[in-house]
Amino acid sequence: MNKSQEWVIPPAYETEARGFHEGHAAVEVDGKCGFINTEGDVVVEPRYDHVWPFSEGLAAVLVDGVWGFVNATGDMVIEPRFVGAWAFHEGRCAARIPPDSATRSS
Repeated sequence: MNKSQEWVIPPAYETEARGFHEGHAAVEVDGKCGFINTEGDVVVEPRYDHVWPFSEGLAAVLVDGVWGFVNATGDMVIEPRFVGAWAFHEGRCAARIPPDSATRSS
């Protein structure tokens, strides 16, 4: 809805859009999460168990219990391998590796 209380994007999702970040809002369809743009077009198909908002062009997405990152067109740019992942700030983000992981990458 805009400030004039007019529907810009008709309500069509299981949960409310979770606020726009970098022109994208998370939505849920059939229990899976994805993103729409400010016109209401699906730009990242709802196929993830959970998502965090976009920051610095990337959004954290949960796939089979591990987190990775997608870009604004839905391409997986950092493969899911983290047990926790948070928003990017100044080109970096916090991410938790599995406790049994023997190696760390930068």
